[in-house]
Amino acid sequence: MRKIFSFLLCLFFSVFLKAQESDYSNTLIKNSPFHFFDGTFHLSYERVITNNKSLNISGGFHFRGENFYHNMQEDVGWNGEIQLRRYLISFDSDLVLNGVYFAPYFKGGYFKYKEMSYWYVNYDSNGDPYDVLYPELFSEIKNYQGGVIMGVQILLKEIIAFDLFLGGGIQYADINRDNFYNSNNGIWGRSYSGVVPRVGLNIGFFF
Repeated sequence: MRKIFSFLLCLFFSVFLKAQESDYSNTLIKNSPFHFFDGTFHLSYERVITNNKSLNISGGFHFRGENFYHNMQEDVGWNGEIQLRRYLISFDSDLVLNGVYFAPYFKGGYFKYKEMSYWYVNYDSNGDPYDVLYPELFSEIKNYQGGVIMGVQILLKEIIAFDLFLGGGIQYADINRDNFYNSNNGIWGRSYSGVVPRVGLNIGFFF
């Protein structure tokens, strides 16, 4: 996973430097508002590389922590994605990042859930107390996904961007569990392996 992250980082800087030398200076920074409901801060950086192609690199940091009756829970992780976008229809000949696009993508993520063990007192049918040990739970997930999306990006007054996309791909999840913890399972979950849908909305600004 570290090798993938390092590769994406190197690719980002190489494309950025190449774009700096070109005649195209269109750049977008975008945020995904719906990721906040999952406890994730997610940003995208899109840069023109030719007159109808762009590179979109995004990443997110996920964190949720809770202390419930001395039961400390921590859910933390990150994800990264790279898309090579080709704009098929342009809404403005002077702005490349404004139109209908098609993009293959690859993404990966790492997530870790931990729930500390603790003792608590329970009572039997006679009202007598007894101690119960709640065991520590641990789950580590590495997932990888590749596929294609189609989307539409609209730039308003060359300032605000709305990026809506649909698509799908195939995801593989490598799961390591200590005891049992069903972490975010289902077709939208990060522990799911199989064919997955993609849908999203990003809002950002142009400069």
